[in-house]
Amino acid sequence: MSSKHQLRTQEIIDEVVALIDKKVDTSQRDSLERFTREFYRNCAAEDLDEIEINDLYGAVLSHWNSARSRKPGTTHVRIYNPQYEKHGWQSTHTIVEIVIDDMPFLVDSVRMALNARNLTTHIFIHPVINIRRDKQGRIVDILDLKQQAEGARLEAIMLVQVDRQTEKSLLDDLAKEVKSTLKKVSVAVADWRPMCQQLDQIVAELKTNPPPIDEAEIQHSLAFLEWVADNNFTFLGYREYHLLDSDELESLADSGLGLLRTGNKKASSKSFSSLPREVRKMARQHAMIEPFAGMQGRSMLAV
Repeated sequence: MSSKHQLRTQEIIDEVVALIDKKVDTSQRDSLERFTREFYRNCAAEDLDEIEINDLYGAVLSHWNSARSRKPGTTHVRIYNPQYEKHGWQSTHTIVEIVIDDMPFLVDSVRMALNARNLTTHIFIHPVINIRRDKQGRIVDILDLKQQAEGARLEAIMLVQVDRQTEKSLLDDLAKEVKSTLKKVSVAVADWRPMCQQLDQIVAELKTNPPPIDEAEIQHSLAFLEWVADNNFTFLGYREYHLLDSDELESLADSGLGLLRTGNKKASSKSFSSLPREVRKMARQHAMIEPFAGMQGRSMLAV
């Protein structure tokens, strides 16, 4: 962003803050002003210039009211069509409003969920704000990003303007889709380290207790797995299975991580029996058919 555009963005933010000084009670004013400056700080001036100052004020105030009370680990998603009489501001677009603990992949995942609905994104505001909350989850301060304090954590704040949707059922379905997507991101990120540890364990087993197959094939598989472990894959889920004589896959209880964490009880699946006969035969051979999924019944999902 050029210095000229940065200056214009700052001028717009100052105008929004001036409205806050006029309209907001003094008990909230300081924190809201800091929230507002972080909210719009990295926005492009040309995007902000397309929106009336009153609507920029209304949008950030709405997001502030939604974010003011939130327990860590919970996710706020609100999708609506703002109307001046009802919400204090207006837009020609549908608004996706999100507050969640900061973590990787949030922005790309939300974009993918919206793109899957063939929705064009017009503006995507996504600051990370260091928010300090009390034990009840209420905001008590907005801190600098690197500042540490008890009760403070980084939170992802997202406001997305997409093609206007007028049917309530579509808005409700979109909200469910976004919430579901964010939940998947959360469990995958939470179990990322345990999944990496499972991969490390597989590599260690290959080195210390290799299967009775060609040494060159083992080394090839090890090279692949070590390349994967070097931050070249994003792990989404993990679960162990036993391949039974009946051609059923039996999951190992409590082995699920990430997206495969749910339903962590022992269960069987007939999906393997539907595979072509040649594939089922290969799975029972003593060979590293797939370096990733062929190691002693382990299965790891990655993209």
